[in-house]
Amino acid sequence: MLPKINFNVVDVETTRYKRTHNTAVAETEELLRKAYGDSCWKVVLCNSGQEALNTVLDLVQPRTVIVDDETYFELRFNLLYHKDWMKYKYVQLKDLDDLNALEDSLKEAEGPILVCGDNPTTFGNWKDVEEISGLVHRYGGYVMMDNSIVSLFYSKPLKQGADICVESYTKYVTGQGDTFAGGIALAPSMKWLDDKPVPALVPGMKSIMWIVSRRGNVAHPLAAYNVAKGLETLRVRMLQHTKSANIVFDVLAASGFTVRYSGVGGLITLFDIKPDFCKYFNHFVTVGTFGCAYSNADFFRSDTYYTVGICTRLSIGLEDIRLLVADIAYALSFGSDGHYDESVYSLIFHSYKKLYGKTIPNSTEYFDPTVS
Repeated sequence: MLPKINFNVVDVETTRYKRTHNTAVAETEELLRKAYGDSCWKVVLCNSGQEALNTVLDLVQPRTVIVDDETYFELRFNLLYHKDWMKYKYVQLKDLDDLNALEDSLKEAEGPILVCGDNPTTFGNWKDVEEISGLVHRYGGYVMMDNSIVSLFYSKPLKQGADICVESYTKYVTGQGDTFAGGIALAPSMKWLDDKPVPALVPGMKSIMWIVSRRGNVAHPLAAYNVAKGLETLRVRMLQHTKSANIVFDVLAASGFTVRYSGVGGLITLFDIKPDFCKYFNHFVTVGTFGCAYSNADFFRSDTYYTVGICTRLSIGLEDIRLLVADIAYALSFGSDGHYDESVYSLIFHSYKKLYGKTIPNSTEYFDPTVS
């Protein structure tokens, strides 16, 4: 059921601001809590995914933060920005799944310890959250996982032992890229945050909401409504994203391209492809965010973002798969010199036909999606 929209920022009974308990926000947080499952104690709806991360830093106030090379670059850069003035030690490992290296870092770490990663990563790798969490907990630390790559539909780190899950609801959950929203899902192990001493605590307000409100991290009622609305169709959309992305992955792999994919969701990463190819798309947009109904292509603009260097991502949307494969084939047919190579398009055309017994249209021609 969708939440009630209430724009009144003052509670008429208490005459206090409703910044942190607006009706739509509170009801959407409860819907999200149920969606994360029994392992979730509380959800805090945020202005964005990045603001969710920043709020976690304010809540936990870590003295040591540990990430790995495949942790999403924006999350890592955000952590690097905060480390000096928040006075925590930043440690970047090659892989959080290397438990020996992780334990060596934990032995030397000052608490509170916050270990951060993506599950799965942008390169399609799934972390062993249960093993990582078990080790981190032995050293008194906390594990935070970002599941934005495939959404809470496919990735529920709290069930595997993580303490915190952050997600950008701007992506799959709302599904249109037209709503800024993110969330923090907390396991019962984080209940201590609500009793953390804070200055001038407002009567009746717990510590988490005090910190959230002081950050100005208050989701708009309409954003909350859109998140709730997105949850109602999330399953149907995620299944279609996954079906189409698997087709694209299989066709590109069969055509000899180096591609990585988690197996679910819509995000595929290509290696050894120059970013210039993005400008040759006719249908894929190159401005926007991944995880939406529309298909999107972007690239990491610097080889400093990841150790693997420059790579490109395809976010497979909900459009007709024939149109998407044709558009990808057309864009990939252009070399770095701008020359069009018909043989590349032909290769992908025949791979699709061999795998699925169907043909794709010429991407430069009008495509009628109403014709089967």
